[in-house]
Amino acid sequence: DEILNEIYHVTDEPQTIPFESLPTSFVIKTGNKGVILVEDKEEEDLEQLLTECRSALESPYGVEKGEYWYGETDPKIICERRLYGKEYDIPIDYKFLCFHGRVEYIQANVDRFGNHTKSVYDRNWEYLDIEYNHPQGPPIEAPDSLDEMIDIAETLSDGFDFIRVDLYETRDEGVVFGELTPAPGGGAGRFRPKEVDFEWGQKW
Repeated sequence: DEILNEIYHVTDEPQTIPFESLPTSFVIKTGNKGVILVEDKEEEDLEQLLTECRSALESPYGVEKGEYWYGETDPKIICERRLYGKEYDIPIDYKFLCFHGRVEYIQANVDRFGNHTKSVYDRNWEYLDIEYNHPQGPPIEAPDSLDEMIDIAETLSDGFDFIRVDLYETRDEGVVFGELTPAPGGGAGRFRPKEVDFEWGQKW
C-alpha cells in the first residue's frame, strides 16, 4: 500500500467525474488510450476530456495489438494524484525488466510529455548503447532509491517468467508504483542494434 498512488475517482461513467472537487492538477488514466495530464483544470475543456474518456471506454482493450488478456479487464477511467519528480517536473519513469523474478535491465524514460527519450541500463546502472522504441537518451545519474526499487520490482515480479515493473522516484512521496505489463509495446518494440532483441529474448 505504501507505494500506491492516491486515487481520487474510478468510474466507467465519465460524466460522474467530480471535476469540482478534484485538485487543480491531476492525471486521468484511460487504460488502453494512455494518460491525460491535466495541469490546470480551469484551463481545460472538460467536455473534451469527457469525450476522450468515453472514446477510451468504447475501444476494446487489447484488440489493436493482440493483447488478449486485456479483454478480461473491465475498462475504467482512473483519476489520480499528479506526481512530481526530483529533478524534472514530470518524474522519470523507471521501467524494470524482470526475468524469472530478477531485474536484468532498467529503462529510464525522461520528459514523457515533451522531448521523450529513453536510456537503458543493466541492473548495476551501467549505461548500455541501446535504442528501443524512443530516441536514445544520454546517461543520467542513478536514482537515490535504486536499491529499494530493484527490491520492489523483484518482489512484484516473483512468479512471472517475464514482467515489466514501472516505478517513479518522486519529489514528495518517495517511490510510487506505476504499472505491471507482460508485453511492453505489445511486443512490437524495435531495438537498435537488432541483436539486443535476441539477447533479451534468450533470458525469457
